[in-house]
Amino acid sequence: MPGTSLIFSPSTPDWAHIRSIESSYQVAMIADNPSHLRHFMVESQVAQFQALASANTQLAQVNAGLVGIHEGLSNLTWAVQDGFAAVGDALDGISGQIADLGYALEQGFTALAGEMQRQNATLGEIARLLSTKLEGEAREIRNSALAAVKEGCSPEAFDQEGSLREALQLFRVTVEHPMGLRDYVAWFNIGWLLWKLDADLPGAEKAFATAVRQSMDKKDAFHVMASRHLAYMRYLQKNTDGAYQGARLALQTAATDPENLHTLLLIAAQAGKADEVAQTFRTLVADHPDRLAACLAEPELEPHAQTLQSVLDDLVQAARQRLHEAADRIAAVLERERAEAARAYWRDRLLSAENQKTVGDALAELGKVDLDAADWPTMHRLVAQVTRAARAADANLQGLAGWVEFRARWLAPTHWCEVPAGTFLYGERKERRTLPAFRIMRTPVTVAMYRAYCQAAGVQMPTAPRWGWHDDHPVVNVSWNDAQAFCAWTGLALPTEEQWEKAARGTDGRKYPWGDRWDARRCVCSVGRANAESTVPVGSKPEGASPYGCLDMAGNVREWCADWYDGMHEYRALRGGSWCYGGPDSFRAAYRDWAVPGVRERSLGFRCVLPEGSP
Repeated sequence: MPGTSLIFSPSTPDWAHIRSIESSYQVAMIADNPSHLRHFMVESQVAQFQALASANTQLAQVNAGLVGIHEGLSNLTWAVQDGFAAVGDALDGISGQIADLGYALEQGFTALAGEMQRQNATLGEIARLLSTKLEGEAREIRNSALAAVKEGCSPEAFDQEGSLREALQLFRVTVEHPMGLRDYVAWFNIGWLLWKLDADLPGAEKAFATAVRQSMDKKDAFHVMASRHLAYMRYLQKNTDGAYQGARLALQTAATDPENLHTLLLIAAQAGKADEVAQTFRTLVADHPDRLAACLAEPELEPHAQTLQSVLDDLVQAARQRLHEAADRIAAVLERERAEAARAYWRDRLLSAENQKTVGDALAELGKVDLDAADWPTMHRLVAQVTRAARAADANLQGLAGWVEFRARWLAPTHWCEVPAGTFLYGERKERRTLPAFRIMRTPVTVAMYRAYCQAAGVQMPTAPRWGWHDDHPVVNVSWNDAQAFCAWTGLALPTEEQWEKAARGTDGRKYPWGDRWDARRCVCSVGRANAESTVPVGSKPEGASPYGCLDMAGNVREWCADWYDGMHEYRALRGGSWCYGGPDSFRAAYRDWAVPGVRERSLGFRCVLPEGSP
């Protein structure tokens, strides 16, 4: 049996109509008419989309028919074979001829089924290509619809209603495609346009409900808006129970959204639920006082005016109390500042310059307002501003508490050596120099002291050396920048080279802190020590003290000084030698060393001086 070809021919699109539209599009372009230009462009898109959609639909129908025919032919083939087999059993004489006929029929049906399968595959590919093109056209139409909505909502639009109606038409075309059925953004816009253009509340409700259903797995902004608008449509139609359902959906995703709360407020008022009206109103205006005027203008809320006023009175009273408490806290800080005004470093720490401005602005605003007569939006603004200022002042006080505790513990007189004013011999050439009196730490900063600073100031401890941290050892692995930050927080300073050398050498120009002769027993270093592998507790060599009682000024750690080592300002000066560096020469009081300010090493530490005027 010869093969049979099945030829599919869908309805031909009205290309003449499409060309007519495109000709009008070209005329509009020549005439420089943007509004008509966009209209004809969109109409052309819609015509092509509808032609493609029609072809796609026919393909789907033919494809389904082919599948049914194929199944029917298969069943028929088996039936014919069974029938001929039965006849063959009855008519043995002509069984050979009947078998040949059955075989020929089977071959013919098989060829027909094969051709149908090939046609089915071809049609499937055509459908896929058409569907892809169709989805692209649908997206373009949806984008044109959104542009039309934007134009229609613009106060500068030439024809606002015309643009919005065009948008409604385009969104409806979009959802005609199976892909568009789940386009919840399109459904939301259809609902909004039906409401705004025609006040079609049932139609808008249906569109919003569709948008909500299609976006349940998204829970995005459009889902929230669709839920809220669904609730409002039902509220306008006096369907209070249905309105509650939509409002709950909106609040489930955006519980503090003011629009959602406003809608719920209206629904509760419509239902006559006074308690829910009061609670929702409080939640709404407590965080969004700008919504107050809109709420009070709602006719639905007029029967609840006394309840709303009571809520406002409570909010204002609570705000007034918070304002007084915040103002009292600020006053306490300012009073303490005035008490310490003679000490600049105390004043700066009690209230930073930034916080001084914050507090000053808040107090100035308070002075402009009569708190007894202020309305809720004004009180809400003042509470936020003054509370922020009070927190800033509190933060200063908390930081100050840690600072005061640190100074009380670690800057006691026993930690310091007094170096009197006067001349001394400085450097290798023993130049005569003069310094005012100053106080310098008896030992380098210890691990315990530096850890206390880190905890109070919120700074991370440096990396521990291989021997670990020991509280009574000098802190190491600190850069010059780390030492400077320590000094800035504590109100101390790094010594200058002159200060350090005078504290170590005295006034007689001696070579070492203890005298002119080298003595390894007085030096905290590896010279003469077996298996020296780390720093040692500060003050371990009291016999190596300087003329003013300073310890560990020859060894233990190299100590950062405030000065630059070189004229190029690349290196900072170091003094004192360390436990692991050099021979006797590097422990002389006049010996200078250097390092890059950011370097951290196991041999680097520091000690501090008290700046002039410090208590």
